[in-house]
Amino acid sequence: MSTFPEPVLHLVNGFVLPIDEPAHIAGVAYPEIMSPARSQRIAGIVLLFGFVYLAFEFIAAMAWVDPPYDWAANYISDLGFADCAVVEGMRLCSPLHPLMNAGFLVQGTVFTIGSILVVRLMLPERWTRVLVGILLVISGAGTFLVGIFHQSLGLYEAGLNSFHVFAAFLAIGAGNIGIVLLGLLVLGQREWRGYGIAVLAIGVIGIAAGLLLLARNDLGLGIGVVERIAVYPLNAWTIGTGVGLLVKGVRDRRRFARARAAAATPSPA
Repeated sequence: MSTFPEPVLHLVNGFVLPIDEPAHIAGVAYPEIMSPARSQRIAGIVLLFGFVYLAFEFIAAMAWVDPPYDWAANYISDLGFADCAVVEGMRLCSPLHPLMNAGFLVQGTVFTIGSILVVRLMLPERWTRVLVGILLVISGAGTFLVGIFHQSLGLYEAGLNSFHVFAAFLAIGAGNIGIVLLGLLVLGQREWRGYGIAVLAIGVIGIAAGLLLLARNDLGLGIGVVERIAVYPLNAWTIGTGVGLLVKGVRDRRRFARARAAAATPSPA
């Protein structure tokens, strides 16, 4: 009769837990084991599309030559300005503004969908999923609206530029607060503790930079630098979580394979 020298591992909502009954591996519960792993893989793939935003931002900045884009002095949204004009003493002319605005739309969509999948994977309690999920979805929607209400002379003349600014602060504020809460809530879970520490740190940095941005205090670094310190934690969370989930999925599959191999190997009499 076979024995199990090591506990069989079962993935439930992202947690690897022991199972005493070997029938769970061979029997009907096996599809339940694979379902969370599949959700984890899908979430990872979705979040990896966060690379699109950074790529579009870089390409749009490189195309701006009259004058060259100033990463320290210019806002990110200047890359999406739809006209060539002098605004608040600065000449704005972004040849690839449609690409930058498409990047906002992609990032907003990816962030929203990815957030919903992530909170379901990592947060076992309904109230925590709802709280963090709402904040992250608001952030994703804010980023999407930044692309919809992109800056232009028409937006200024219609007095609607405040919509763009409000959407940007929704994206930055709700997003950084959301990932800080996510980090705090997963600190007590062994599977996600290291992840929790990392996202907590970047979220705190993002909130601090967001407050500086709100006060229009660049600390001598340039307002574009301060804005990026506020925004890039959200991009880091998107891409980093995507990579982390996919790597974790590979490790979990290897652990399952070892556990099944151990279960199928008869022990010495």
